[in-house]
Parts: sequence; structure tokens; C-alpha cells
Amino acid sequence: MAEIKLLSLISKLRVAPVREDTWDLEDIGRELAKVSEMDTGDAINITYKLFDLITEGVNRGIHVSLGKLGTLGVTADTQGQVKPTFRASSALRTAVKAYGGKFKNAANKGLDDEGFAQTWLKDNLNDTVIMRDGTTRTRASYGL
Repeated sequence: MAEIKLLSLISKLRVAPVREDTWDLEDIGRELAKVSEMDTGDAINITYKLFDLITEGVNRGIHVSLGKLGTLGVTADTQGQVKPTFRASSALRTAVKAYGGKFKNAANKGLDDEGFAQTWLKDNLNDTVIMRDGTTRTRASYGL
């Protein structure tokens, strides 16, 4: 019998957007070439140089505003550990809210902790779920 913590199974069962694809810097350069009158090689080169400049600026403590994308910068925690920050622009937040793609685990929308535990135990018959408060749930807890 396996034991699984509630937060672990929630991360597996939660509703999440399906990642259709990933663009790297070369993909962005190719897309830039398509929407402009640039040569593909030049567009890719500019894309790499742009991100080198952004990284260099952030490394020097400059907050870099990327227009409709947002702002990159640095912050530090109480121990002085420097960390990158990103603040999404309102345009980006609006675009994300209008997400029109697919979702995985869409049937699990709105489940509470007990709902996630019960959903997990329907497919994982011999498992025990450890709830946030340390109590456990098994199939017998739900009469499954």
C-alpha cells in the first residue's frame, strides 16, 4: 500500500492548461521574420542579441520594461539572496485570462481536498492519502 500526500496528488490531478508547443529563441526569431520584412537569419540573430542585452541589464540591476510583456528585474530576500522578478503587464494578464487552449483534468475543476482524495483513490485502489492535517483517507473512507 502506497502513501501519498494530498498536495502531491493535487499537483497531478489539478486542472492545467495543455502546453501545445514551446518556442525557443530561434523560433521567436523565425516568427519575427515572418511578421516583418527581415531575413530569417538576421531576425534570429537580433533575437539572441536582444535577450543577451536584457540579461546583461538585469545582471546590472536594471529593471527592463518589455512593453506589453511586462518588466524584468531583481529583488533580494531577507538573507540577501538575489532573485529574478517578473511583473506581467496588464495586457499580458488580460491575454492569459482569455486563454483559449485545451485543459487537462478539466473534470476536476472545483474539487476540494476531499474531492481530490476521493478522485485519486478511485484509480489507485491500494493507496492511502495523507491529508493536510495528518489524517488519512483510504477507499474505505469513502465507501469505494
